[in-house]
Amino acid sequence: NPASRVISTRPIEKEGGSDQTFMKVSAWLNECLYEQRRGKKTHSNCPKPTDNYMPTRLVEISSHTDQYRLKLQESKGSVTEPYVALSYCWGGDQPFKLTQKWLNEWIVDIPRDELPQTIKDAVAVCQKLGIRFFWVDSICIIQDDANDKAVEIAQMPHIYRNSTVTVAASRAATV
Repeated sequence: NPASRVISTRPIEKEGGSDQTFMKVSAWLNECLYEQRRGKKTHSNCPKPTDNYMPTRLVEISSHTDQYRLKLQESKGSVTEPYVALSYCWGGDQPFKLTQKWLNEWIVDIPRDELPQTIKDAVAVCQKLGIRFFWVDSICIIQDDANDKAVEIAQMPHIYRNSTVTVAASRAATV
């Protein structure tokens, strides 16, 4: 694995959601994206997100202390913003997903009480990293619209490539 030559082994964090862990993660992310030594990017092999790409839709997190509100944001014509991409195993039909029925409602508000734990965890990661948007296929692709699915699935390499960071929910059986 070529990555093993440049990625050092780090101990597994026992408290993955702690403030201390997120301070470390933020420092690593900042180092990867922005740090320079002698005028050269420290991590020259780390691709930086492009300045002119945004997915069609993103989930916007509006935070107020411990409370947050989610809504679907159409990004056409928007300024490029940092976002987190969520990767997980579909594992069959998802009970919580965007359909044509919910599109107009979710542009105003995505119901928090119905969110699966994986999405709640992704929101927490975004908040701790100070990133206001995230992308997850079950919410950002209209699941009962064949044309939207075809267009958006074709965009997935760009979506993951241009995210500020991708969170892999590797133990989640569903979203």
